[in-house]
Amino acid sequence: MEQQTQATPTYQNPAELPPKENVLLGTVGALLFSLAGAVVFFLLHLANFIAGLSGFVAIAAAFFGYGLFSGNKASRKGVIIAAVAAILSMLVANYVSFAYDFLQELKDSHCTQGFGFALSKTFDLLQGNAVQVVSGFNIWTFTLDSGAFIKDLLISLAFAVIGAVGFFRTKLADTKKHD
Repeated sequence: MEQQTQATPTYQNPAELPPKENVLLGTVGALLFSLAGAVVFFLLHLANFIAGLSGFVAIAAAFFGYGLFSGNKASRKGVIIAAVAAILSMLVANYVSFAYDFLQELKDSHCTQGFGFALSKTFDLLQGNAVQVVSGFNIWTFTLDSGAFIKDLLISLAFAVIGAVGFFRTKLADTKKHD
């Protein structure tokens, strides 16, 4: 005679189950929320000031956005994606800040081009190309020291890393409890 074994169903409290994580939505949230850091960077740039505050805001907001959109507020993936989103937001912030500076140069030269023009031509300037602008009877030629852009970018990224070290340690310690 064969012995039959019955599996006993186990009950697990839903509150103890790890939360489901939507990485794609979390990434979107991280990217959207990291723009808060880019806004802080731009505002500080207008005041001729670069600080780690903008990087910290970008990372904290990106991680918050990841948690909000993904459904998992304590995830290693979230910390990594937040870091990437913060770096991207610092790149965008630097680019927009240089475009704004270019717009100010255009205005100082009495050119009538707008911010869209400045945004589109900043990439050419960063590549070392000269940009010619016709305004009335004048032809203005603008160039940019792309080394200054790279220097400012590296400084802002360094400040972002310095400003975020404590945040990362805390969040990584929290995620180890949940992963």
